[in-house]
Amino acid sequence: MKETINQKVESIHEEVRRRDIEKFTRTMVSLVAKVNVFGSDENDEFKVVRENGLTQGIFKTWAVPVIPFLESGSIEELASSLTKGGPFWERLDNRQLNIITDWSKELSSKPLKLWQSLEKWRGFAETYDRRLQLIFSERELPTQKDERAAELILRLITAFGFASPFYHIEAMVGDTQNTRLNPISATKNNTERSGGGLDLVAMSLPSALKNKVVAKKLDWSGLNWEKIDNRSKIDSKDKESILTFRIAKILGVDIGDVIFAANALQWIPVSVGGKAEDLPHDDARILVENSLKPNKNTNTETVGRNMNALIRFLNWFPLVKNSKNFSGKEWRYAAACDTSDTLLAEVNAGGVLSKSFELTFKQDLATQVKQLDATSAKGRFLIQLLNDGKLNTEIYQEVKARSPEFFKDVSSKLAALEKSEAVLDVNQAKPRHLVGGKSAGLREAGLIFGKENVIPGIVITSETVENWLKTLPNIWTEIQNINSAKNISEKLTIAHKISELLRKTEFPINNFLDSSSFFRSRLAVRSSSFDEDTDYNGSAAGIYESEVNIDPAEVKSAISRVISSFFSDKAISYRHMQGLSDIPMFAVVISPFVEGRGGAAFSSGDNNGWEIVTADKPSDVVGSSSEKFDSYKKIGQSVNKVNNHGWVKDSQVNKIGEMLIKAEKIIGGRVDMEFAIDSNDKVWVLQLRTIKEEMAKIDHQKHKPLFALKLNKLEDLEKTVVDANKNIKLIIGENINIDQFQGTLFRWLTINHNHVGQISLSQRIPRTSHFANLCINLGIDLLFEEHG
Repeated sequence: MKETINQKVESIHEEVRRRDIEKFTRTMVSLVAKVNVFGSDENDEFKVVRENGLTQGIFKTWAVPVIPFLESGSIEELASSLTKGGPFWERLDNRQLNIITDWSKELSSKPLKLWQSLEKWRGFAETYDRRLQLIFSERELPTQKDERAAELILRLITAFGFASPFYHIEAMVGDTQNTRLNPISATKNNTERSGGGLDLVAMSLPSALKNKVVAKKLDWSGLNWEKIDNRSKIDSKDKESILTFRIAKILGVDIGDVIFAANALQWIPVSVGGKAEDLPHDDARILVENSLKPNKNTNTETVGRNMNALIRFLNWFPLVKNSKNFSGKEWRYAAACDTSDTLLAEVNAGGVLSKSFELTFKQDLATQVKQLDATSAKGRFLIQLLNDGKLNTEIYQEVKARSPEFFKDVSSKLAALEKSEAVLDVNQAKPRHLVGGKSAGLREAGLIFGKENVIPGIVITSETVENWLKTLPNIWTEIQNINSAKNISEKLTIAHKISELLRKTEFPINNFLDSSSFFRSRLAVRSSSFDEDTDYNGSAAGIYESEVNIDPAEVKSAISRVISSFFSDKAISYRHMQGLSDIPMFAVVISPFVEGRGGAAFSSGDNNGWEIVTADKPSDVVGSSSEKFDSYKKIGQSVNKVNNHGWVKDSQVNKIGEMLIKAEKIIGGRVDMEFAIDSNDKVWVLQLRTIKEEMAKIDHQKHKPLFALKLNKLEDLEKTVVDANKNIKLIIGENINIDQFQGTLFRWLTINHNHVGQISLSQRIPRTSHFANLCINLGIDLLFEEHG
């Protein structure tokens, strides 16, 4: 009887969640609108000339500023305002204007908080992109034309709705219009040159991974996921292997995904990225290695560059890994892009558009749409035709008829996927915004040392923690209050209240897994926050709490207490000092507790030296007096010991030292590691993280332009011969639109970067653009002639 009651309660909870998701889904769909915030029809990056001769923007003009309203919990109010007529800013009431104004002001002065916000909502869009694609692939397309078109239309507007935060980000980081209340601004006097390195990685990757690239133009050469997995093993002596690991670490993806991307760039027939034959192998590898180094300084411009480069680089990565990937399908952004392609094929085949408009489309519009270089822009144009009433009447009727079943089914499956992904194995590749720094570090340790040497565990994702906190209305309201509070004393007062309330709750772990079968021994419950162990703000070591040696019966309370540490005095003070958000992006790692001695270890950064501190148990190393632990420090070939207790054998110390050096060589920088040694003398890695280093500043004076070369047409590059004895000042004519991604030019610059010292443009472009990113990371000075 008890089990039956529990099942009924669970069923009720699932139905409530499904209804919440359906309501949210319909709200997100209503955000698919043309608002002209980030530019006008005439200056949009992608546009068409309509049958009436007017230009119509179909890219950034559709970007709605949704993120501040998502963060403030007022997205439904924004959706309601979009139903009004008139310019976007006039549709907002004073409260809504204050929301976006305060958000922009806060983030424009706090680059770390800006990065958190952008990465959270980029990750949100990525998660729903993948979930929707999984759902769409399960739903059969009807055979009848009108029904099939209606199904595709519903899929398309749903995909674009959930992608609205992504398109807001894309518009912000590529803004050329100094858009009102955009927190990312490229200031004229800002001379800091860092960030955006992934743009250069995309141009160099096939050359850098030449031994792992087998694809040719439109020919995968028999490559499949099994063969990619066989090429994904980490070898600390193989430079290509190390490079794939470092890229995968930054992106939170499998190593095989990086190898796929390198082959995808080679397979694509156009110059959207580099090719294996572009650069000498070692030169390309060094370019990529340098581009991956952390930025020395962090400002909003650097954040914008990094995000712009990231979202473009991910174009070449799989979304859902399967055989379809090798026909160009189910790559990133597939829910919107693949659906756009399928619906456009239906339109081109005839029978979707009204009879009075079909001929006009074929004569005036079809060729323009085909030539668009962005699939998402094609999809938006199809939605524009839908809104303009250009489709068959029967299709509009079918869309209306299918909507209830469609949204109910999709919402039900979204809820099921959300639940199935609430708790993950720490060895799954996921971005840090979802699993936090500690969980990501454990996975990386498993790749370096072997899973058998790293403590196993699960991670409760940050999405799950946030969703749970939102079910506690008193607590969630206070969390929003603390995030908007300006005064540290006010924050601390609110935080005490939140922490006290959380410590009285129990996290409902049984909703997501059978804890009775999983938790059979004593446990360690550890924080794994997004702002721990990052290249931006360092490790945040000791800021959040962990609880060890926990009885399985107490795990629910222990999880709540660990989450409550996000609101401790030291955590609030740390984030206030760093300019970080007080909205938790906070995951929790649960692993078996290792009873035994242990400690912490640190590499020196020279691929040789290290320092290891040991104690009766690992936790004694932190916060204990020096009398309670031993230390070992290797400098050169000698090891200095302060050995009062002999907690750990010398052979184990040497083994741990070897592990540190291996990790340092693969990661490419200093590392620290927490470890424990069990009763069988087995060394277990409990934590691995990178120690933040300052990035060496590039010497941009190494190129002194001696020879001016004017480029008026991209076609001229094919006959341009570079004199190896000259450095070039490349003057790009005003006819070449640098606002767009000019792959041919990018590729030429990457190949000839050693001979190009300056580039002169006739008009200013944003310092966060792909072109600026490439120049910065190649060490090329970028000049704007209109400003002297």
